[in-house]
Amino acid sequence: MNMTDTDKDTEIDQITEIDSPGSPLEKIDNNLRNVFGTEPMEVSVLDDRNVVVPAPQSSDETIETDSNFVRSNMYSMIQQGQDALLYAIELAKQSDSPRAFEVVGTLMKNIADINMQMLDAHEKKKKLTSSTSEDKSPQKIVNNSIIFQGSTKDLNKILSDMKKENE
Repeated sequence: MNMTDTDKDTEIDQITEIDSPGSPLEKIDNNLRNVFGTEPMEVSVLDDRNVVVPAPQSSDETIETDSNFVRSNMYSMIQQGQDALLYAIELAKQSDSPRAFEVVGTLMKNIADINMQMLDAHEKKKKLTSSTSEDKSPQKIVNNSIIFQGSTKDLNKILSDMKKENE
């Protein structure tokens, strides 16, 4: 389905019409505000981010790169969650709806869970980096096990023989 220039212009006009004052969308928004008794709120639009992940050279770099990526995502989720929480709290106050307050509580729990996941990610990174550093160092195996199979009478005889040899 190819769009002609006229179709594109019409689509752009429709998008602009929705965003313009007095548009059907604004009328619906005003009607909903009147029904629920809420005030208009400022809404900030999140910026689009293009994330480029470099190709790592070693497993240590992979762990570090992935860890930084996960960490930045979690920070972003926490920040967006806090913004949503502030918006939800304001909406709950204005509407006095029990459901709105339930949503606020759930959102708070989710933000707390993401914070705990951030700590878990730190622990996992520490385990991964410590295991890779251990692999590089030579391992020494020391076995100090002494096994004697026999009776106490045999053991006493061996010990007394060793004592005679040392005298």
